[in-house]
Amino acid sequence: MRVLARPHSLVLLFNSLLLAILLLATPPASASVIGIDYGADWFKVSIVKPGVPLDIVLNVESKRKTAAVVLIRDGVRQFSSDAVALSTRFPQDTYASLKNLLGKLYPDPLAAEYRKTFMNTMIEDPVRHTASFTHDDDHTYSVEELVGMQLAHAKAQAEAYGAEVVTGAVITVPPYFNQFERRAILDAAELANLRVLLLLNEETAVALNYAMARTFSGPQHHVFYDMGAASTVASLVKFHSIQVPSGKKNTTVLELEVIAVGSDPSLGGHTVDVRLQHLMAAQFAKGPGKDLGVDVFEDSRAMAKLLKEANRVKQILSANQETFASVEGLLLEKDFKMKITRATLEDIIKDLLPRVPGPVTTVLEEAGLKVADIDSLVLVGGGVRIPSIQAVLKDLVGESKLAQNVNGDEAAVLGAGFRAAGISKQFRVREIRIKDINELPVEVVYESEPKETGKARTFHTTLFTEKTVLGAKKLMNFKRESDFQFDLVYKTGDKSPILTATVSGLTAAMEKLKEQSAAPPKVKILIELSESGVISIGDAHVLFEVDQAGKNPSLKDTVLNFFGATKKDAEKPLFLQIEDGVNETKADDSKTKEGSASNETEAANSTASGDATKKLVVEKVKLNVTIAWKTVVPLSSEKKSDIKKAFATMDAADRLRRSHDEARNTLEAFVYSFKEFLYDDDVEIVATEADREAAKEKLDETSDWLYEDGDQAPADELQKRLKALQKLHAPIKRRRTELRGRPDAIAALEKSIATARVAPEAPLHSEKELNDALELVHNAEAWLLRTQAEQAALAATAEPVLRLADIADRQSAIEAEVGRLVARKRKPVPKKKPAAKPKTSATPSASQTTDPVKSDKPQATPPPAAETEGHAREEL
Repeated sequence: MRVLARPHSLVLLFNSLLLAILLLATPPASASVIGIDYGADWFKVSIVKPGVPLDIVLNVESKRKTAAVVLIRDGVRQFSSDAVALSTRFPQDTYASLKNLLGKLYPDPLAAEYRKTFMNTMIEDPVRHTASFTHDDDHTYSVEELVGMQLAHAKAQAEAYGAEVVTGAVITVPPYFNQFERRAILDAAELANLRVLLLLNEETAVALNYAMARTFSGPQHHVFYDMGAASTVASLVKFHSIQVPSGKKNTTVLELEVIAVGSDPSLGGHTVDVRLQHLMAAQFAKGPGKDLGVDVFEDSRAMAKLLKEANRVKQILSANQETFASVEGLLLEKDFKMKITRATLEDIIKDLLPRVPGPVTTVLEEAGLKVADIDSLVLVGGGVRIPSIQAVLKDLVGESKLAQNVNGDEAAVLGAGFRAAGISKQFRVREIRIKDINELPVEVVYESEPKETGKARTFHTTLFTEKTVLGAKKLMNFKRESDFQFDLVYKTGDKSPILTATVSGLTAAMEKLKEQSAAPPKVKILIELSESGVISIGDAHVLFEVDQAGKNPSLKDTVLNFFGATKKDAEKPLFLQIEDGVNETKADDSKTKEGSASNETEAANSTASGDATKKLVVEKVKLNVTIAWKTVVPLSSEKKSDIKKAFATMDAADRLRRSHDEARNTLEAFVYSFKEFLYDDDVEIVATEADREAAKEKLDETSDWLYEDGDQAPADELQKRLKALQKLHAPIKRRRTELRGRPDAIAALEKSIATARVAPEAPLHSEKELNDALELVHNAEAWLLRTQAEQAALAATAEPVLRLADIADRQSAIEAEVGRLVARKRKPVPKKKPAAKPKTSATPSASQTTDPVKSDKPQATPPPAAETEGHAREEL
């Protein structure tokens, strides 16, 4: 019999499916995941690793948060407090509050405000038209690059803290971030080689942290109000239980559902800082700086110092009624000092207070709720610490509903870390379902098929509303017969275009299958709004109903038969069978929809009742979709590659700098300690004057070299000089240690010798064991007497012959031997069995009848001599 081979394509298909199943069955390797709360002023990192619960990462300064600042000078980067400390000296090289600039064009109002506040050089990118920075003649940095440096630093902190490679991260973003801003932070993470598991809205992360350790007896509504450094956001969240399938039965899990979001992107703590900065600058201009001839507002260093002081003053006035602002050498060696009261602070921000309740009012109106319907208003962020802002919110909802029962600084980062653990599938965490929403509605704009007469019509179809749940998929249906374009644009605001998609391959498919097509083709394109809130264009196909009568089965028919599909299944678009839960949207006007419906019905009828020789099947042809990003263009692949190479170079420079700094600091510290060491009284005893003078001369030479050439010297040169000093220092230190420790060491050895002379009991040890122990003691005693005499004959500056290590060795040997003998246990003495009672008879014996004295106690019998001796020894 002839064996028919399976088609090669089916074998490949089967192998691919088998490989996919095996990959899914392979358990993942253990690794750590992190959450990053990236803010305008600070960023915080949480970590989850096997065997370690959710924890906050401590930076190199053992702090729980890190300043979101990077300073670049001479090709070397500084982060965190190091960057902050140098920022007032080099404000033009310092980049802070970059979160406000992600995905922003140069003319954007927030970018314009940034240029007024900070003294670095912002320019307009000639290609992307975004905000960028000219650092020097050779370097221009995009915002994504600078943020990427900080994210890479955050990742490095987590890996150092957790001692494990980080494989993924959840990063928090404001819910009002649009496509451009979200793609910008994703690009920044890619530059940092940080795999993003999810972009999580900040207030959703806070709500998740709120729910982690709580139970809810019934549905509850809470508003999370977050005033950070850059913006203010309020999210109305509903907590309730739902039933979800779990095997053969359902289980109850908690669901976190975001109902509405309100925001004020320009209201935040940084606005307060800037107003305090300007208040102090104006006061300085009137006072100490009046006759300097220099405008303090135009001096970048002075304004940087005032902005730093303004933030400190704001924090103090949140808890105190008054404080003093003080900056030494603010401008031209003139100091500045000013008393600022809480009343003054409240006066300069009084025009901002009416904006404070806005986000809360927005979410209540959108949800159709009243203040009485919410369970609490949870306060988050540093801005809500200002008393006047708290007072406004208290008036809005009442004191009883104002809640501060979450850690406002760390709630978001802990929620992000918890979500990262849940996504990774490597950790067992409490299941909490999240239903977050899209805040910015998006629509599809396209033109109808060109006709011979008349002008093409433009159609607008809503794709995602402001209530669309993140993770939604839409399957768009287009009635087209030639290649076409469509746009995705924002439906509100300035209606910024997001992208233009060009669909090609349709014209060629029509030319090939037009004669066989029994009905107009259907173009289906999948558009997804991911759980990160990012829009992407998926697969695009055109479906034809064609007559295959008399033709050999197509490859698709063969595949369907292989998997047991029916003819009815074959007539369904395979694309729709794959995508579960996809909402299908027809991108046509009502007239076109009606025509489409009638055509589909006619085609179906013709298939059912037509000529028996006809065989209509659905042919699916894949189309090409080319994306052209609009408004804010993401970084190109080539640009990202160049930036990553530059990052690698800077990373190497950073490692060299850290190695140099560590070596320099170690050498400098050793120079100071060695100088102090030489003035010790005991050092004058154990070191000759020539030795001390040689050491002092070498120390002075090294100290001068450090301050002249040390900053530029390589690390190995610094380490070489350190070893040279250690070579001088070591013998002197060793002799001093011997001198100081010798009396106590001798006394300890003599005590051990005296203790060992009390011989253990002979019956427990052999004579040889006792003699060996006594010999060890005698030898140690003789050695001690001999070496003491030799040591006494030596000068204190000579190398000692009676060394602490030798004394300790002999003492340890004696104590070990004596301990071994003493620890030997005595064999237990067996208990004596009670004597058997004599048998008695009915008739007493003669002895019994003649015994004049009767006693109830048994008569004592003297033990044998050996037993008596042993008994006495046991008592002793």
